[in-house]
Amino acid sequence: MVNCNLLRRFVGFSICFGTSYAVHRLSLPILCLNHSEQTTPHITMPNPLWFIFWLLVFWFISFFVAFFCAFFYIWVYAFASCIPALTGIADILLQGVQFPFYCGKAMLEGRQAF
Repeated sequence: MVNCNLLRRFVGFSICFGTSYAVHRLSLPILCLNHSEQTTPHITMPNPLWFIFWLLVFWFISFFVAFFCAFFYIWVYAFASCIPALTGIADILLQGVQFPFYCGKAMLEGRQAF
């Protein structure tokens, strides 16, 4: 049995069909049709409790934080060009404005909060 990964390293092209194989010196991608040698990405199911947690944070907290930060972000960012010290504060307020996006992404990924 020939390992398609080894063939990929030494030659440009390989076709694997179970135990029989053909090797060609072409600069084409490798086609490995043996199901036991193919590597598939492992997809894990996110924890549904974290999904519910992030949904509640998204719905009840993130919009209020975003609206609050957006009001002050507009004023601070307008004066940040005149006063360079306000740039750091504007960046923090921008993260607050983007908090609903962070919650939505964490909700879909099932990311742990702590």
